[in-house]
Amino acid sequence: MKKKFFIDTVLYTAAPKLPSIVSFLILPVITPYLSLNDYGKFGMIIACYSLFQLATTLGQKVILQNSFFEYPNKYNLVWSRSYGIMTIGSILGALCMAIAFFFLLNKTIDTEYLTVTGICAFALICSPIESLAQVYYIMREQPYAIILRAIIMSLLNIIILLVTIKYFKLGYIGLVVGFASASFFSLLFYFYPICIKQNIYPLFFFQEETFL
Repeated sequence: MKKKFFIDTVLYTAAPKLPSIVSFLILPVITPYLSLNDYGKFGMIIACYSLFQLATTLGQKVILQNSFFEYPNKYNLVWSRSYGIMTIGSILGALCMAIAFFFLLNKTIDTEYLTVTGICAFALICSPIESLAQVYYIMREQPYAIILRAIIMSLLNIIILLVTIKYFKLGYIGLVVGFASASFFSLLFYFYPICIKQNIYPLFFFQEETFL
């Protein structure tokens, strides 16, 4: 029991970090095609993006965990409501992020403002399903689904970074695409097991009578 707990804890902790570790390892290959200016722009974009991403969950993770045990047969309805709240939060966050980019980074990213903003906004709107999936597989004690996703994401990230930076010479835009692709591929990866199989989808109207 203790051994299983220890292994699961390591898997849950390490799996989400795998794509970041792979991205770090591939730096020697892509660094010759990037400048200090590229890294500076990317750093500012990610710092701003991460700030708004933190606000998208809106405290829903605790509700997801509690409702899983409180409503074992109808938790998907609560999760759908939480998904809807997080989706609204991500849309509002994307709008606020676009405004922040305009005032803080417009001169820095100049002509790429619309491209960068569009990529990051799309990634932010796709991100809530990853929070749902992480809680779901932890509650179900199925860490290997998260591991599989991490391995696939790592391989895709390598391909995206190599193609966009080494071959298309997109500079920091390639870094942004590689970073943002994680949210998009998470949506594709988790759409069937979470949205279709568990019938969890963004619910914007909710009635308490559903649980009576």
